[in-house]
Amino acid sequence: MPAPFRDAPVFLRRVEAAEELFEVLTHPNVSRRRVPILLACNKMDLETQAHSVDFVRRTIEKQLDTMRKTRTSLSPEAAAKASVLGPASKPLTLAGLRNPVTVAGVSAKGDLRELHSFLSAKR
Repeated sequence: MPAPFRDAPVFLRRVEAAEELFEVLTHPNVSRRRVPILLACNKMDLETQAHSVDFVRRTIEKQLDTMRKTRTSLSPEAAAKASVLGPASKPLTLAGLRNPVTVAGVSAKGDLRELHSFLSAKR
């Protein structure tokens, strides 16, 4: 399953990255197998426009936490699906998820070190 790639400069205008990541992380096959996930923040070469990797991580965590809480209250089925992200009573962190999530800054114009590191890691 491909990891969602998002451009760091336009990150705040969209919640699709968090929605896609939520669907990936709560998919039974992904969750059960603890598939490593790469959240690549593209266009990090645009330093004056791109948000930092830490900012993107914190924002994604907040968006995922809100989705988890909202979906937990919708129905028992939605609550069961969202429960793989941990209890809604505790703040969600990417580090605390079943699936290891790596948030990395990348640039197709040259800086792909973190991407190469993720792909070459032995798991």
